[in-house]
Amino acid sequence: MNTPASWTQVAEGGVHDESIRLHAAGDGPAVLLLHGLEDSWTTWGPLAGELSAYVRCYAADLPWRTGNRYGWRSTPDLGVWARAAFELVPEPVVAVVGHSLGANALMQWAGGGGAPPATEAMVLLAPFFQPPGRPMDWAAYDRALNDYRNVMAAGLRANLGDRVAVLDAELLDIMTAKTIDRIGPMGFISLFDHYLGTTGLDLSRATLPTLIVGGSGDPPIAGDRGPALRDRFPDARLYAAAHLSHFCHVEQTGEIAERVLAFLQHGPSAEPASRTERP
Repeated sequence: MNTPASWTQVAEGGVHDESIRLHAAGDGPAVLLLHGLEDSWTTWGPLAGELSAYVRCYAADLPWRTGNRYGWRSTPDLGVWARAAFELVPEPVVAVVGHSLGANALMQWAGGGGAPPATEAMVLLAPFFQPPGRPMDWAAYDRALNDYRNVMAAGLRANLGDRVAVLDAELLDIMTAKTIDRIGPMGFISLFDHYLGTTGLDLSRATLPTLIVGGSGDPPIAGDRGPALRDRFPDARLYAAAHLSHFCHVEQTGEIAERVLAFLQHGPSAEPASRTERP
């Protein structure tokens, strides 16, 4: 894993009384990175380490960052913050990449207003989607809550990295419970609201070539969710594999970097290629 030597804060702005800060690393065409719920712009460190020899990564610090107070929930269109982060980038952007809630923010923006201007591609890592026609009863609610807890636990493990191997399982469970208690019910409610809203999301105007990446066993995109989401786009490709985790950009960094670079270089039909040329 190759982590950038340093990030530089290059811009700061905001919308609806919520701040956004932009950090940059690397050299080359600009790529904007949007993190997920209760996460941080620093989560992009490993992937930026792989990409920064080929592109200039701009990681946005978004309102749904770790420890936020959920004031952003009053504006249900997450695309507002995707667009605001995009407008902070001081040069033309060739691609936008989002993880989890950040990916869904890109979906809302692209679906609501067409393709981001002058952008060539969109990558969605572990987005979440609820296909139409699924019953939403209390059993489904309970499953979603359990999935949320598992994702939060996976995030903790991903952030701990190699330190997980030396932690007692009981201690890890205690740390996970404390993390979920710290976030409180607002985290789940916020995510669940947007999850339900994806059913009616019109992506017919999301004309950017799009790559959707996720674990075939990762609940937000498992089963027929991934193909159903892909089919909502005019031009999208799905790469789903059993070994990919929800935090694949952290835990399967090299593979994700290869997929992203191949997509930027050669378009939706590309397979991973040698990372020896810039997109």
